[in-house]
Amino acid sequence: MWKKLEEDMGSITRKVFIAVMLIASCVSVNAGDWEMDAAGGFSKIIRYVPEAVSPIGEGRSLLILLHGCAQSIEHYRNANLEKVAEDYGMVVAVPDATSKQGFACWGFWTGMESRTVGDYKNIINLAKDYIQEIKLDIDPNQIYIAGLSSGGAFAMQTWCLAPDIFSGVAAVGAPEIDYKPVHSFGESEAQDQGIYPRDPRRTAEYCKRLAGSYIDHFYMQKASIAHGTADYMVQQESSIHNAKALALVLGAEKSEAIALIDDMAEETLWVDKSGSAAVSLLGLHGVSHAWPGGEGASGTYIDGSNINYGEYVAKFFNANINYPMCKFEINGFQFENHYALKKWERFNVEGDVVVEGECELQSVSLELDDEFREDLWRFVDEDFMIEPGDHELKLKLSAIRSDGAVINKELTWSFSSEIAIPAWCSYFPEKYWKWLPSCADGLK
Repeated sequence: MWKKLEEDMGSITRKVFIAVMLIASCVSVNAGDWEMDAAGGFSKIIRYVPEAVSPIGEGRSLLILLHGCAQSIEHYRNANLEKVAEDYGMVVAVPDATSKQGFACWGFWTGMESRTVGDYKNIINLAKDYIQEIKLDIDPNQIYIAGLSSGGAFAMQTWCLAPDIFSGVAAVGAPEIDYKPVHSFGESEAQDQGIYPRDPRRTAEYCKRLAGSYIDHFYMQKASIAHGTADYMVQQESSIHNAKALALVLGAEKSEAIALIDDMAEETLWVDKSGSAAVSLLGLHGVSHAWPGGEGASGTYIDGSNINYGEYVAKFFNANINYPMCKFEINGFQFENHYALKKWERFNVEGDVVVEGECELQSVSLELDDEFREDLWRFVDEDFMIEPGDHELKLKLSAIRSDGAVINKELTWSFSSEIAIPAWCSYFPEKYWKWLPSCADGLK
């Protein structure tokens, strides 16, 4: 009798719809406020999440901005970056370097350039973490990196290392990417000490070497370099050198025209084969060694006398990045958890994966804890056996864009599973549960 009762009433199904989870996550984001965060290996980050989304692509863009030497990230709260974020649908994240060198600088001169080392790794992981943070709605095709001074040099190096992650780079008052200590303090001193003179071709090759197997991802990338005409720390020639080198990396030719921006900055452009601007070089009139935040900006190494460079960069990238769009869609995805007898239960994942835009779906895989299911296709219907406890489910997607770029996306959900005690157990005194297998699991 008890066995028959179990068979009739013991199959209980719990469904958690991913669509509901996504809506809940979006509601929880603190849109429109600066907030503290920790991600990617950084323990201290200030970030601004706008309510708006990017006018191009899908979702929001992301700008990772690296501070200069002896500069607190807190000063970027007063650099008018929230206006940039809201106007261009751009999440702005300013991490505090974890491996500071010298005067609290990013250690771009240490010779440790690698995707798997130190803050280079942390920055790449930060970008990946934010792509994974569903509530941020980051478009993986619109991730940019920028910086001031040592942060600018470090940003360019990281961009060279990971052009598959970043679509553009910007730097203000930055030394050469392949910096040698005396270079930024004068050519004659460098030659006196036996250091080779500046050569954009050499620097371009250095950047390409850092990219390694990712070199093809420089296709359709953009870069902006700026320097203040009153910069007393880093020579203007360093910025000119960097702009020429990045133009060589991107295969861009210098335009003859020089534009004047609001009577405050001179703009020189390099144009790529598609006819769009690939590299810009700004000379900021009267600006010293500082990040230009525009009118009202203030703080250590923050300039309020010239243009808002963050706004210029966002506009420059939006206007000139014309890569093929690729968007993943997950339709009808749900977790279906059938409780089994004893400790184990069957966990089913099903749904439909499609890609939209100029790309083709290549692979779909699932990972639940340490169990992998690979070589799946767009229709997913997989069973797993799990025990009670905390679990992590990952959906990994890959597509090839029409320009040959490989686009990857990974979604992660965390959930807890408990031993199921059928509701009908409560109709019987607990002392009888030991004879009912489904109820016995609920005994302490």
